[in-house]
Amino acid sequence: MNIKLKHIIVILAVIAVFTVAVVIKVVIDDQKAVTPITPVTTITELTVTAVEPVDCVTVITNTAKVDIGLPVTVAVTLSDGSTSTVPVTWASSDYDAETAGSYIFTAMPDWSGLKNVATTAKTVVANVIVVRVRKVCLW
Repeated sequence: MNIKLKHIIVILAVIAVFTVAVVIKVVIDDQKAVTPITPVTTITELTVTAVEPVDCVTVITNTAKVDIGLPVTVAVTLSDGSTSTVPVTWASSDYDAETAGSYIFTAMPDWSGLKNVATTAKTVVANVIVVRVRKVCLW
């Protein structure tokens, strides 16, 4: 066999071994670089299905709005059956502490504390009855 031919065969063998080694390294590196697939969790938006009713409140005349004693939170039931409490602020456009009568207060819920819950149009109302207390003098 010719010396040049032997050199060419040796060079080709070295190139072949080198090429196989590079391909194996690339395959191994690619396998290390594969990021595991994490399952996707679908978040279902909930809705408020019920709001706990508020009992009627009776106060005497000259009771300020802040002293009526309406609850600062109300309980709500969500579409998945869970319950939660929501802070509320109360308002009445016609409350007159000096006049006996029945006044409707409407709660304005703060829905921001409920995550993944659709804003709802559910309302909460409370009936506040103002009664006049008559002074009785005993002689």
